[in-house]
Amino acid sequence: MRVPSSVEAIKEHFKDKKGSQIKFVIRRGKKKYVVQNGVILDVYPSIFTVKTKNSNLSFSYIDILTKTVELSFVKQES
Repeated sequence: MRVPSSVEAIKEHFKDKKGSQIKFVIRRGKKKYVVQNGVILDVYPSIFTVKTKNSNLSFSYIDILTKTVELSFVKQES
């Protein structure tokens, strides 16, 4: 996903993405990261939630802007 330049642009991008499958990378510090797949459960004014195989996670739009979390949308096969 190309990162929009503002939080408002990111919110607008996520507005209709509920139910979309994603692959995301969470940066945990120097050379530490977690790669997971999940589905966007809900989109709220300040955060969005993702259901993974083992848990539910929430991320703020700032996480996307600062690249703490990087994600890509997975194309669903018909």
